[in-house]
Amino acid sequence: MNSDNINNADGENQQLRFLLRAHCAPAPARNPEFRAAVWRGIEARRAAGGSWGGWLHANLRRATAWAAACVVFAGAAGGLLAFNQAGREREQLIHRYIMSIDATLMAGADGAHGEHGAQDMRDAHGNL
Repeated sequence: MNSDNINNADGENQQLRFLLRAHCAPAPARNPEFRAAVWRGIEARRAAGGSWGGWLHANLRRATAWAAACVVFAGAAGGLLAFNQAGREREQLIHRYIMSIDATLMAGADGAHGEHGAQDMRDAHGNL
């Protein structure tokens, strides 16, 4: 690009800027109550105070919804954890039970050890 093209482009940009500012400038409608509304909001927040009670009073519905959501979430999470724990404990109980059964005792309970069967196989505590 040579310097003549650059100068010409700057001149076109100047003309475009002028046209845009003259014809496309936004003119928002003024709200005469805007300033008063802002100050009313500020004063309302000051009147509510900085305490938890003031905040809770101003946001009671939102705080109640959050508290209810937390209770539901905690209950669901606790129920899920309890269900999983019960399943693990059940599996451990089944495993311990199976490990406690001796194959030779089971054979004796079926009558394979003579006429006395399982009675001959009891331990010192009376358990099979």
